[in-house]
Amino acid sequence: MKTNLINENPTVNKIIETLEKNFHTILEEYKKCTKPSIYFDFIFWLKSCKKFYLFLGLYLIYIDVQKLSGEDNNYDWEEVTKDKFPITHSIINSFNYDDVNFSKLGGNINNVLHTDSTTDKPLIRIHLPLIVPKGDIGIEVNSNVITWEEGKCVAFDTSIPHRFWNFTGHKRVNLLMSIFL
Repeated sequence: MKTNLINENPTVNKIIETLEKNFHTILEEYKKCTKPSIYFDFIFWLKSCKKFYLFLGLYLIYIDVQKLSGEDNNYDWEEVTKDKFPITHSIINSFNYDDVNFSKLGGNINNVLHTDSTTDKPLIRIHLPLIVPKGDIGIEVNSNVITWEEGKCVAFDTSIPHRFWNFTGHKRVNLLMSIFL
């Protein structure tokens, strides 16, 4: 399966080569510099539990705690800054990019088919999967279904219709670089 859906572009190819070569370094810095996720798929847990009402109360408390903490565990971005992620920042700093984030996708989400840019000014997204749980998870770009593989980049033009999903019950984390060509 071709995971670089951009026609041969030397800039994109160089970014992919650099990110894949530094996968372990980026992953280790991410783990070291971020707080552990408290994401837990309570819906899945509740469906499999016989003491439904007891755990429903716990789930409602969990939701309130999430609201108070300001966390949205279905989809979250964390910007790669020089202060928080100095090693990753130095790896990507030589490239002319729009933004770079750690993209965290919760374990029970199905995004609709959409575009993020227009054909007259396409935004290119390069994903470096860092943490990919086993199970039903992937991305579809222009009818090409792609399975995430840790350490292997996926690049595509966001003016092309795409969607993503994660039904694993666990968080997926990608380094996400956005560039305009």
